[in-house]
Amino acid sequence: MNARRIAMMSVFLALAGIALYAGYRYQHRAPAAGAEAESGEPPVQPVAKVAVVPIKEGSVDVTTTAYGTVEAAPGATQTFSVPFESRVTRVIVVAGQTLKSEDPLVELEPSPDALLQLNQARQQRDAARNQQDLAQQRLEMKLTTRQDVLQAEQALAAAELNVRSMEGRGIDGKKTIHADAQGIVSRVAVQPGQIVPAGAALVETIGQNQIVVRLGVESEDATRLRDGQDVRIEPVNSAAAVFGGRILRVTRQVDPQTRLVSVYVTPEEDAHVLLDEYVRGRIIVASERGLVVPSQAVLPEDAASVLYTVANGHAVKHEVKLGPEDNGQVIVTGESLQAGQPVVTVGNSQLEEGMAVALESAP
Repeated sequence: MNARRIAMMSVFLALAGIALYAGYRYQHRAPAAGAEAESGEPPVQPVAKVAVVPIKEGSVDVTTTAYGTVEAAPGATQTFSVPFESRVTRVIVVAGQTLKSEDPLVELEPSPDALLQLNQARQQRDAARNQQDLAQQRLEMKLTTRQDVLQAEQALAAAELNVRSMEGRGIDGKKTIHADAQGIVSRVAVQPGQIVPAGAALVETIGQNQIVVRLGVESEDATRLRDGQDVRIEPVNSAAAVFGGRILRVTRQVDPQTRLVSVYVTPEEDAHVLLDEYVRGRIIVASERGLVVPSQAVLPEDAASVLYTVANGHAVKHEVKLGPEDNGQVIVTGESLQAGQPVVTVGNSQLEEGMAVALESAP
C-alpha cells in the first residue's frame, strides 16, 4: 500500500507542475496578430539619421592626370665656358640660386698647359720679328730678294695674330665669369681645383620666366590635348599651393625610356616653382553640364549605382548613371531627379527604400 500511495503522489505532483507551467506561459504569451490594431498603437519603425545637401545643376571638368618635373624651357639654358683650358680657383654660386645681372659665377685661371702654349706663341712671334729684321738688312745689302722679305713679314704677322688671339681669350691671367642677365643657376658643372677643357660647361643658367613643367601622358590621352589647354599643377612631395598653367607644346614622340609623350606646360607668372620638383598635373580636356552631387552620395549596388533622396521624411532610392567626376563632384542622370532635391551624403549606406529618416542638416 505504501508503494502505491507513493506512486500516486508522484503522479499528482507531476500534473500540478505541468499546470503551473502552462499557466505561466499563458500569462506571458506573445500578443496575438492584430493586437496593435486593437490597442491603437502602431509598431515602432527604425529611423535613420542622415545628412543631406541639395542636388545642383552645374558643370564638371573631364581631366587626365599626368606626372612630371619642373625644368628649363627647351633652348632656354645658357652655358658659360671659356675658350681655353683652365683651372677653376673658386666657385661662387650654387644650383638653384637666383642671379642678378653681373653677379660673379666662377673664378679661374689658365692651366699650366695653356700658359705654356701662350709662352711658345710669344717666342715664335719674337723669332719671326728677328727673321723679318734680318731679311730686311740682307735686302739692303743686296744679299737676298724682295720675295724673301715678304715671306718673313707674313710669318711675323701670323705669329703676332696668334699671340693676340690667345691674349684676347684671357689666357694671360685670372678671369671671373659674370652673369649677363637675371636668372637662376640650373647647374654647376665644376669644382675648385678642377682642370676644365676649352669650351667645357662651367655653369648653366636660365631666365626667371623660362621655366616649364614637363609632364608625361599616355599616347591615347595625348591625342586629346592641344596647345593652350588649362592645367592644374600640384607639387607631389610638398605642401606648396596648387597653381595653374597652360600647355605650351605637345610633342609627337614617345619617350623610349618612359614610353610616355612629353607635354610642356608654362606655369602662371606668380607660381612658386622649384627646379627638378616632382609634380602632378591635371589637364582639363573637356567640360560637361548636368546634375551634380557629391561623390559620397553615390553607392555601388551590384552592377549599378544608386543614391537616396529624402521626400516627406522618408528615403527614396534612385538608380543613376554616372558622368564625369572631378574634385569630389560627379554628374548623375536618373529618373525623377531634379535640381534642389535633398540627396543623402552621410548615413546613406544604412538606408533602404521608404525608410524613415531624421535630418542632421537641412538642405
